[in-house]
Amino acid sequence: MKLGQFDRLQQLVKETTDLVIKLKFENKSLKDKYAKLQEEVNNGSKSLSKKIKRLEEENLALKQQRDKVASRLVHLRNKVSSLAKGVNS
Repeated sequence: MKLGQFDRLQQLVKETTDLVIKLKFENKSLKDKYAKLQEEVNNGSKSLSKKIKRLEEENLALKQQRDKVASRLVHLRNKVSSLAKGVNS
């Protein structure tokens, strides 16, 4: 092997080593970013679960309130009907 070829080989080894080190740092950085994003997704999911649960509770309360109002309307309709019968008699 000629001296020029050996120097070129050493240069290629150094460049390859530098690239491997750079890629290791970039890989670590990407892993850190992924972990951070995963944590944000998990926190967002927990937050959404809480919001969904709260909305389901509100929905149930509104349904119960609607049922009470409907029951009261039926009672009032029957009373008006009864009164109307008394007036028409």
